[in-house]
Formats: sequence, structure tokens, C-alpha cells
Amino acid sequence: MDDPDYDSDDLEFSPPPPNPDASAGARAIQAIRNQASQLRIDSKKAVKQLQSVNGAPMTRVQRAHWTNVWNVFRVEVLKKSADTMPVAEEIERFIMSIPSFISSSYDRDELSWSGISTALKYVVHAIRCKHDAFRFTYNDQQRLKDSIKSGTTDWSIVVQKCLGLALQSALACRVGDASISRGYDDNECITFKDILLKAKIDPQVSDDFPLLDRVSFEAKVKLRYTKGFKRDGSHNLTVLLVSLDDVEYNVVDPLKLLLAHALRHDSVQGATTVDNAVQRALARSGNLIEWKYPDRPVLCALTHKRLDYARGAKAQQLQSTLKEAGAVSGISHQLQCHDIRRGAALEHAQLGGGLNYEASRQALGHSYHSLQNGVTEKYVGYYNTKAALAERIRLEPPDSLGLQTVAEPATTSQKRRKVLTTDIDAYLTLPENAEMHKLKRPRHAATRAINKKRNESSADELPTEADADLEDVETRKRKVPLQQRTPSQMNVGSRHTPIYLSDDDDAETNENAPQLVISSTKQFRSSKNATDKTTVKTETNMDDSPEIDHRLLLLSGISGQSSSEDSMNAPERLASTQAVETVLDEMGMDDNDDSFAARNDSERALPLNTAAGAEIRILQGPASKFVAWLSQINTRVVNDTNPAQHADLDHLRGGSRDEPSFFVHHCRYESEGCTFATTVGPSVARHEGRCTAESRQSEAAKTFSEECDEPDCSYVARGDSRKNVSRKMKRHRESVHPDADSLLTCPIGGRPQCADKFVGSVALQRHKSRYHNDITSQRCPVAGCKIETLWTTPVHLYDHLRSVHKLAGTDASDVMAIAKAKKASE
Repeated sequence: MDDPDYDSDDLEFSPPPPNPDASAGARAIQAIRNQASQLRIDSKKAVKQLQSVNGAPMTRVQRAHWTNVWNVFRVEVLKKSADTMPVAEEIERFIMSIPSFISSSYDRDELSWSGISTALKYVVHAIRCKHDAFRFTYNDQQRLKDSIKSGTTDWSIVVQKCLGLALQSALACRVGDASISRGYDDNECITFKDILLKAKIDPQVSDDFPLLDRVSFEAKVKLRYTKGFKRDGSHNLTVLLVSLDDVEYNVVDPLKLLLAHALRHDSVQGATTVDNAVQRALARSGNLIEWKYPDRPVLCALTHKRLDYARGAKAQQLQSTLKEAGAVSGISHQLQCHDIRRGAALEHAQLGGGLNYEASRQALGHSYHSLQNGVTEKYVGYYNTKAALAERIRLEPPDSLGLQTVAEPATTSQKRRKVLTTDIDAYLTLPENAEMHKLKRPRHAATRAINKKRNESSADELPTEADADLEDVETRKRKVPLQQRTPSQMNVGSRHTPIYLSDDDDAETNENAPQLVISSTKQFRSSKNATDKTTVKTETNMDDSPEIDHRLLLLSGISGQSSSEDSMNAPERLASTQAVETVLDEMGMDDNDDSFAARNDSERALPLNTAAGAEIRILQGPASKFVAWLSQINTRVVNDTNPAQHADLDHLRGGSRDEPSFFVHHCRYESEGCTFATTVGPSVARHEGRCTAESRQSEAAKTFSEECDEPDCSYVARGDSRKNVSRKMKRHRESVHPDADSLLTCPIGGRPQCADKFVGSVALQRHKSRYHNDITSQRCPVAGCKIETLWTTPVHLYDHLRSVHKLAGTDASDVMAIAKAKKASE
């Protein structure tokens, strides 16, 4: 039992045993006490004089370089104190100003993207070393990270991606018809020889307009490798296309994109600009564009983020492009390339009003068997749209038939419940279906009947066109057509920009809308309304857009690449950009930090004279500006020296990520008959200085020919002068029709083989090299010859006698005999 009077404090305990480690470090402690004053001075001096030596020597140099440049820029330009903590806006202004005071170490004008990312990395490092509390807001961090990770995509890749989507949509083909299907290794895809592109001048347009604005393009595309007939040329499908007249549809015009794509990669014969290509086409028979590489795939493979001209694009590459296009367009639905074919089918079905399944069958290349079995009908479905290519782009379908969402799931005929075995059994047990048991395959017939019944019931539940239009008018605010929208209404900086297309009622009755057939007529935009539209577009003030931050538009204001990591075509990250992202990820993202004041959105307005504003105006401009700009942007023309002599071609890439294409320079008077062409710019400049009308007429007149007069010989010698023609005819007669007078004899002699007659100089030279190659090494035996070369073969010695001493015949034979008689001892 516990004693309440007991207190443990009254107990006495013995002291603890002595600590055996109590004297550890006694000598060091005593030394510190003896040298305390001196150590205090030395340690403080050492700390004050510390220098950063982290990293390799060049790393330390770059870190010191960007740190010093940043400090001076902040003090001298931004007028900020060096002791205050910077904000993200100051870093953005610094990045934007770098090209103004930093030049590339290579022979080029543009700074490399890796250099800019390196600057950002070391500037952030210097700031964090000095200000530990420095943080980016979430908005600033995402903008900087996206600019470093994505950068500006190579325009050659962007143009090809747009061409791939537009071409597949216009052809209404399978993705494997235009590209290489899975499991195939050869270039079984569309090549340039499969496309006959024709330029046609509209006589109704005034000659005062540029040539390209008076020309329309027509094309005949042959699909050689369709499904089931990839090695059967008898089933090739041919599709006719025409260019779109409306300028707002430039970016989806497959023929304009094709011409720009070909010009970017020097695939047009004898032309490096769109004007040259059109002029050459109009001068040719049939007005066809001549391809320089007809066997090259139209859609090339992407290898290490560069176009591989020798290999065609795989189907997965086009699928990734469509996925990327859906992401940047704000489409949350998982898109497939076959959806493009389904959409083309249902729109072709309504070209003539109603559901024209025959038109869809022809557009898809289906057989009559597919039409009768309902395959074409499944492609068309019950989706009600308008069909011509231009009208398809202009149309905005009602929301009730639009993309499926989680909140409002839509049920269409293309997505129905699978017919189960129990459904078939129940259907066959019905009395009215007793006759089906007499069929050869009753269960298959029952399955088709069930599907047909479900399709009819789902079609009855869908709203009619009148109901959809009524609902659209009552509930939806009318969208401004794309051609009438100002650039301030376009969020070009957003990666998820909704594109509102016009559903103008005039499109339904527009008889001049371009069709997917050659019979379409072209109405040029020369009217007053078209001119006023263009004037309004170019004078629009873009200062009203609050969603664009133009300070990070380093090379371009329009992003052509998705930031999705799983995209096979995403821009390649450099090692330095990964380090920058690591630094940004480590920083806090406190949106409530009082040290970062919110910037006024009006400061982010996109000026009219920025790169993004200029690009928008050109993308919606006439063909003379759109195609010319798209075929030349981000390319370089070699005009200084021979490209083969460049060991490092990086300074020729400009802002591009693929290998530069070296263009062939033609004389400016090519249209007047001059045929001069070269890859070196100074050469064509020197030629143009002496290329006159008289010289061109003289060269054109030098066209001579001569036919062989021998019976049954069809040889014709051609040349630019009579001398060249005579030389070719003489060589032909010596080799093909020799006679006794034209046979040659060996001038050296002394061998049994020398008694033969030789047909032509080539045979004689071969004889000399084989049987007269045994003289003693010696100088020329002619007295007074100043050439000290040691001749080791009779052939070379004989040529020397003939060219230098002008000896021939017996005189040359006598000298050769002396040389052969000379012994080694002499």
C-alpha cells in the first residue's frame, strides 16, 4: 500500500562515475583558446575573399558573364537598385533585350535558342544566390517554362503538318492512303509524281493585280496505295481538287500549302519563289508545275526533329499531328485520323441536298458492295452538315450534335450497343421472324435487322434540321465570321484557342463556293466589298487584346507546337533547358505573395507591328503574299560561297531546326530565254552583269543539229554550235561507221600489236597505255627543253612532244625511238 508520507527526494544517491571522454579534444580546445584573436581575423578575411569555383572553367566563365550582364542591365537600363530583390517582369525584359547587345559567336545574325536558355538559367541562379526569398508566381513560371521548352517550331515542320491535315481532309482518304501504313517499310505513300498541279489564269481578273492573285490552282491526285490494292495499279483512285478563293481559308487550302511546302525544300524544277514557279508553269505545255524530285514523298518522315526527304511519313506521325491539332484547338475529345474520313463522308452526302450516299461512296472510294451492305451509311451517319470544302470549314454545327462531353453524353448511330447473343435469340423466337430460320445464316440476318431497327429508332430521336436551327437562333449568340473578325478578337497566344467559324446563311446559296471538282468557277476578290474588307483588316488596332504577352514572343507570336510530352513531334529539349525547368520547378508558386504586384493586363496588349500581328495579316492575305511568305519564312539562301566548303552549317539554319536547303539561283532574265543556273550567289550576280538581250538571242540561235547519213542509222548530233555538232558526228562515225580512211595507226610502233588499225582515238590511247609503257625514266630528249619532268611512260612523253614541241608524225616517232633506245645506265 502506498505511503503518503514517503518522498523520494529524501533518498541520497552516490555521484555518477567519471566520463571517460571528458578530455576528448583537449589539445584542440587549448589551441583555439591560445589563438582566438588571430583565428577570428583569419577566418573573417577568408570568408570575405571567397570566390565561386563551382563547375568547369568554361561554366564559371559563362556564369560570371551572364551575372555581370544582368547586374549592369538591371542598374543601367531598368534603374533598379542592385540590393533590391528583382521581379519576374525584369527577367522577361532582360530576355527580350538580349539580341540588342549580345552577338553570336558564329557567323550569323540570330542567337541560338540554347544561348538564350543558358542566359535564363544563370540569371536565375545568380538571383537565388543573392536573394533567398525570390519566387516566381505560377503564371510567370508557366510562361517562362513554356517559352524555353517549346520555343519556336521550325516552319518547315509546321507547314507539312498543316498540309497533311488539309490534304487528308480534301481527299477524304484513309491515313494509310496518304502515308505509310503500319507494317510497310517502303515509300508506299503519295509522292510528287502522283500530283499534277496546274496553274490557270482567270481572264476575268484585271492585269493590274499581281500574277499570283490572278491564278487559281487545279490538281489531279492519284492514290496508288489504297487499302487492299497497294500493289494493284488497276485500282488507283483519282481525286480532283481546286484551290480555295476566300483568303480566310488559306491555312487549310491543300494546293497552296503544297506549293509552299515544295518551294521550301527546292522541290520545284527551276524555281525558288512562287512567282518563278507560276511563270514557268504558264510557259509549259499544259500549265503544269514541274517537280524537281518526282519520287520524293510529299509528306516526309521526321527524324530527330528534322525532315527526312528519302522516307515517307508513317501513319502514326499524322495521328500525332491530329492529336496535337486537337489540343491547340481546345478539343477535349480523343480524335482519330479516320474521323476526318467520316466527316468528309457525311458532308459529301449532303452536297446535293438530302443524303446522297452515292456521292459519299465515290468520295470514299467504296465499292457498290460496301454501299449495299450499309458500310457507307455507317460512315455518313445522321449528322447534318453542309458539304463543300469551303462550306464545311465555314459551318458550325449545333451543340446537340457536336463533340461528346462527360456532362452531356450524345448517342449517335456510330456508337451503339453491341448486339448480344441473347438479343439474337430473342429476335429469332418472335413469331413474325419465323421465316428467318429458312435462311442460310439466320443469325447474321437477325444481327443486321437488329442494327437497322436501332438505327431507325435513334434517327427518330435526333432533332430535325429545323429544330436545330431554331434552337441555334434562340440560345446562341451569333459568332462573327473569321474573315470579318479583327485580330484583337483572336487569342493567338493561347494554346487552347477556340476558332469560331462562320455559319452565315449566305453560304448555303453561294453558287461561287469552291468545290472539290475542276468545274468550279473562280470569282476573284476584286470587288469593292473585298477591297474594303482587306482595308479594315490591315488597319485594325490590336491594343484591345488583354490575353497576349508579347514580351516573350522571341521569334514568333504564334505557337505551332503542342506542349504535350507524349507527342512524337514535340520540339527537342536541350540539356540547358532541362536545368532551367528544374530551377523553375523548385521555386514556390505562391500566388498570394505580396512582393509580386499584379501587372496590368493592358500592358500585355499585342502591338500591330509585332511578329504575331504581321503573321495574322499575312495568313489572311491574298495568295501573292500568303504563299510567298509561307514558302520563304525561316529559310536562308546561300549566296556567299560554295555550301560544300562549310564544315559547320549551323550559321546557315537561322531560326530553323532542320538542315538548310541550298536553292538553285537562276538568272533574272530566265523568262526571256536565259538558261543560266548556279548554287553560288556571286556567280549569278556576275552573269547577270553581262547578260544582255543580244547575248540571249545569240545563245538561243545556237541550236544546230546534223543527222547521220548512213542507211538505217537514226543518230542525230545536236549542239549549241556547229563545231560541237561536227565533233559529235565525227566521234559517232569513228566508233559506229569506221572506214579505211578514218582508221588510226600507232605512231610509236615497234610492237607486233602496232600493225593493227584502231577505230577512234580512245582505242589508240588504250593501246598506247598497254603496250608502250616500258621506257626508262628520263627527261625530254629534245635539246634545249627546259622542263625537268622525268617521263616514265611513252604515252606521256609523246603527249609532251606534241603539245610543247609541236612534233608529230615521223619527227615525233624519231624522238620516241631515241627515248626507247636510251638505257638505264645513260
